[in-house]
Amino acid sequence: MQEQELHQLHEWGLRVSRLLELIALTNQTLKLLEDHNSPQSQVSDYRSLLNKHKVELDELMQAYGLTIKISSLESAA
Repeated sequence: MQEQELHQLHEWGLRVSRLLELIALTNQTLKLLEDHNSPQSQVSDYRSLLNKHKVELDELMQAYGLTIKISSLESAA
């Protein structure tokens, strides 16, 4: 593997990691908003943001022929 390819893979890994962090944080925020009966518009905004993060992550994963499924623990049980 050439140095440039290694650098690209490293950058890809950082972006994937950051998106996973953003997805986790956004998911936690959504749970808090829903638990506290926040305005539906605010909940919708965060759901939209969560979907954008997931789409971006899917695109990054596809670049290396990978897929990832993200689901909350509540829906996995």
